[in-house]
Amino acid sequence: MEQFLDTYSGKRIWFWKHIDSSQIDIEDIIHSLSAIGRFNGHTPRLYSVAEHSMLVARIVSPEHRLGALLHDAAEAYTGDMISPIKSNSGRIYKSLEKRIERAIEQHFGVQIDTPQIKRADLIALYIEAVTFYGAERIADWGWDAAIVEAAHSVFPSLPAIPMTPQTMANTKLLFRSALLRAGMNIMEAA
Repeated sequence: MEQFLDTYSGKRIWFWKHIDSSQIDIEDIIHSLSAIGRFNGHTPRLYSVAEHSMLVARIVSPEHRLGALLHDAAEAYTGDMISPIKSNSGRIYKSLEKRIERAIEQHFGVQIDTPQIKRADLIALYIEAVTFYGAERIADWGWDAAIVEAAHSVFPSLPAIPMTPQTMANTKLLFRSALLRAGMNIMEAA
């Protein structure tokens, strides 16, 4: 059996062959990240990777917003693997993820793997975890004190930040709008 992914836009991604930027489509990314749940779906409501990406983009400086919005775009092709599994998945998955990330960076002309975005990703993770699970439940997750402090400076009202439930259709609209505000030309990006 062939090992490929037929995407929402109709493109075909052959995972074990050459992956290049021509296979990347912003509509696939918008659609898929709006449908994939964070925390493997173990949240009180569907909280999508697209919503997470928009939170990360709120944390970074303006010049990093497009990269922040796309920092998990490879998951549109691989799915969202939770951290405990991802960190122990071995080199095959990590190699595939890196190949897709490089194709995304090349396609959109943006860096998605910068220190500022990585830090904002951890801050967003903390904000999400506190919001969905509460500080007591996540106290043993091994948080870096600087990340916790930064999260509270971004959202002083933690854990009471608004995370309004979104439909997939609305998330797609919000994500597309965030990409446009960050400088992406959606028509050229497809």
